[in-house]
Amino acid sequence: MSLRKRPSSRLSLMSTHTSASASSPSTSPTRSMSVRHSTSSSRTSFSSATSPIHVSSIGEAVAADQAPKLTTQALPTPSFPDQQGLASLVCATKIAAPLGIVAGLVIDARTYAIWNPFCPTLTVTHQPVCTAPLPRCIRDTPDIDGIKTLHTTLRDATQFTLEMVVDTNAATRKKERHNMQVTALEPIQREDGRRGVRVAWMVRGRMAKFFSGSERVQEFVEARDGSGVEYVCWETYYGRMSSGMKGGYGRGLEKGFRDAMAGLRDEAEKRARKMSVVQESIQDAGTTA
Repeated sequence: MSLRKRPSSRLSLMSTHTSASASSPSTSPTRSMSVRHSTSSSRTSFSSATSPIHVSSIGEAVAADQAPKLTTQALPTPSFPDQQGLASLVCATKIAAPLGIVAGLVIDARTYAIWNPFCPTLTVTHQPVCTAPLPRCIRDTPDIDGIKTLHTTLRDATQFTLEMVVDTNAATRKKERHNMQVTALEPIQREDGRRGVRVAWMVRGRMAKFFSGSERVQEFVEARDGSGVEYVCWETYYGRMSSGMKGGYGRGLEKGFRDAMAGLRDEAEKRARKMSVVQESIQDAGTTA
């Protein structure tokens, strides 16, 4: 399936009640999704415009600095490209660190207690006997090389338990445990040729999508100026019980995603600075030898 040319503008989410639809998966490295929006401003909001713009993924259409926002405009996810959810939480930021460092933190379960106050515990419960190799663009990097064979590294179809700490208000902290499964761990490529990785997981259980299910998608793509990674995350909620998320629980989710995104950015950038210092020390030692 050919992709229509994407406009230079990006989308920033507003609290609208329109919907995003998806086309069937294409044979290209990325899934083709359809986003409805207008082009009246440089930072376009989701609207009720009737002309769809096809992009290689929803992530390519989200504003690079999108603060976490729960919106009733549900975005498609890899497992449900044609099914309309009830709400989505979307966020994005730029991270000044190499792709391998950023993606490595997300797929290495051992690191969550360090950087993720929203989901401080991720416990792998089952690894598939056979699985696809990690995406080539990160597989052979130093940051991934040491973890790619570990049981604690997320792979395609890995099952795990995720602990979430939701702040519904200043005085309340609610802990939840969810059984999850990785639904995508694959290479992606933007229309301009920049490479990246998509990781997605969803709540396990046949009844989840009917009552209270979700699928979270995270994309990491090389920044246009080569200074790091563009990070985009969206989680779409399916099921009858998801319709009441816009209240206090929704605010807690927005705070949780904000803390997790900031924690990922800060830890990745700290590791990148440390790596840079080590490399400079090695170069200086070689010069004076």
